[in-house]
Amino acid sequence: MSETDSNLARLEVAADWFEQRAVGVVDEVEFDRWLRDPRNMEAWLAICDSDATIEPLRIARKILKEMDGITQARTAANDDKAMRRGGPEKLKQVTKPGRGALNRRRLFVILTGAVTAGLVGTGALVANAKQSIETGVGERRQIALPDGSKLDVNTDSKVLWRFGAAKHEVWLERGEAALVASKVKRPITVKAEGWAVIALTEGQYNLRRQGDALSVTVLHGDAEVTTAVGKVKSVHMGDAVVMENAGLQIHPVASSELQKATLWRTGQLAFDGVTLAQAVEEYNRYLITKITIRDKSLGNIRLLATGPWSTDDPKEFLDTLAASFNVKVTRSASGEYVISKFL
Repeated sequence: MSETDSNLARLEVAADWFEQRAVGVVDEVEFDRWLRDPRNMEAWLAICDSDATIEPLRIARKILKEMDGITQARTAANDDKAMRRGGPEKLKQVTKPGRGALNRRRLFVILTGAVTAGLVGTGALVANAKQSIETGVGERRQIALPDGSKLDVNTDSKVLWRFGAAKHEVWLERGEAALVASKVKRPITVKAEGWAVIALTEGQYNLRRQGDALSVTVLHGDAEVTTAVGKVKSVHMGDAVVMENAGLQIHPVASSELQKATLWRTGQLAFDGVTLAQAVEEYNRYLITKITIRDKSLGNIRLLATGPWSTDDPKEFLDTLAASFNVKVTRSASGEYVISKFL
C-alpha cells in the first residue's frame, strides 16, 4: 500500500471514530489504543480540525457502497449471460477487469474532492457541529477530546465541544466537569454567556455551573479571561473566575474549596464551613434517593472539617451527623432519608 493509500485509510478510520463519538458508542479503551500511534493521532486531528471533511468522507463512502451494489448486480447479470453464451471460458473473458478500470481508493479520493467542492451530494457539514457528553444522576464519565485533552464529567452534567481549524471551544451546559489540557496545539476556549475563559497553557481546570453562574477553578496552569468588551485578565493556579450575567469576579480559592473541586473525581465529598442545608443540597446532586431536612432550623447547623464521604452512599455521613448532633435519620415510605429533631 502506498503512503497516500495508507493516509487515506487512516482518515477513513478517523472519520469512523468521529461518527461513533457523535452518537456516544465509542469503545474508549480501543480508541485510546488506536490514538497512541502518532500517525493515527495526526489523522484524527486532521478530521477534527477540518470544517469540510467528515461529510465528504461519509458521502463518498455511501456513493461507493451504492456503486458496489450496482457493480455486483451488473457482474451477476453479465456472468449469467456469459454462461449461457459460452460457458466458463467466456465467463473469464467477461469478468476480467479492463485496462481502464479505476482503482477503488483512487475513486474514493476523487469523490471526496468532488463532494468537498460541492460537485457531488448535499447535506450539512458536521465537522463544525458541536459534540456532547451527558451524565445521569450519580454517574461519572471520562472522555478524550479531539486534541488529546481529557474531560471528567460529574453527576447530572452536560458538556458540549467544537474543535475546528481556527479554535477549540467547550461549553458547560449544566453540572460540573474537570478539563485536563495536555500538549494542546491551540487554546481551549470555555464559553459562557458574554464571556470567554481561554486556557493558555497545559493545566487542569474545574468547571461548574450553578444557575446562571459559571465558575472555572484553575487547579494547575494558567488561564486568561476575555470580557465582552475585549479586556483581558489573567487567572493563575489556585484562582477561580466566576461569570454570570451580573459580571465577573476573580478570587483566590480556599484550600477546602480546592479539595472539593478534586475529591468528586474520586467519588468523594467533604464539607468544611458550610451549613447542613448546603451539604444536603450538594449531596443530593449525586443521589437518586434524596436527603430531606424535615425541621428547617436544622439546616443552619454548621459543619466543620467533615469527610470525606462516598458520593454513592450517604449512610456514613448521616450516621456521623446523628451521632454528633441532636438529630435522627429515618427513611420515608418512598425511601428518602429524612433528618429531623429528637422529640
